[in-house]
Amino acid sequence: METKKTSKRKKIIVTSISVLLLLLVAFPFLLNIYLKSKLPDLVNEKTPYHVDMAQFNFDLISGNLLINDVKIKTKNPK
Repeated sequence: METKKTSKRKKIIVTSISVLLLLLVAFPFLLNIYLKSKLPDLVNEKTPYHVDMAQFNFDLISGNLLINDVKIKTKNPK
C-alpha cells in the first residue's frame, strides 16, 4: 500500500519538475516572440513616431536587446 503512495508521489513530483523546466526553457523564446510583435505597436500607439524594426532579438539571461534596421518616422511631418 505504501509503495503505491510513494510511487504516486514520485510521479507527481517528477511531472511537476518537468513542467517547470519546460516553462523555464520556453519562456525566453515566447517573450522574444511577444516583444517582437507588440513592441512596435506599443511605440506606435504611445509616441508621435512610427517605428519599423527588421530584426529584433532579446536575450533574457544576459539582458541584451539587439535591434537592427530600425526606421523611425514622425506621424505628423509638420
